[in-house]
Amino acid sequence: ETPDKRILASDVFGAYGEVAYDLWPLVSKKNLYLAPYFRYEKVNTQFRAPVIAGRSVDPAQDVTILEAGLTFKPHPQIVFKASYRDASNQGTLPVADTLYFGAGFIY
Repeated sequence: ETPDKRILASDVFGAYGEVAYDLWPLVSKKNLYLAPYFRYEKVNTQFRAPVIAGRSVDPAQDVTILEAGLTFKPHPQIVFKASYRDASNQGTLPVADTLYFGAGFIY
């Protein structure tokens, strides 16, 4: 879309919900953490937009993301994480799914 055809939204919308459950206590009494999780996100950066002749909202800005992952903490200050994100939008172009791996620590 050319810059002169873009439209600036008057309102945006975003929400998410996430659930996780620590499975490690079901396996062992050691102080470890292993939790699968699922996250649902809905984001629309052109939720409400003014009606202007010759311009329209971009349906690709209405995005839904489903994410599933696993968090492992071998120590309370160390974390390893893997997740898969399935993203889609209301537009005609496909959105790439992504696979993430991460690690972190608190010192």
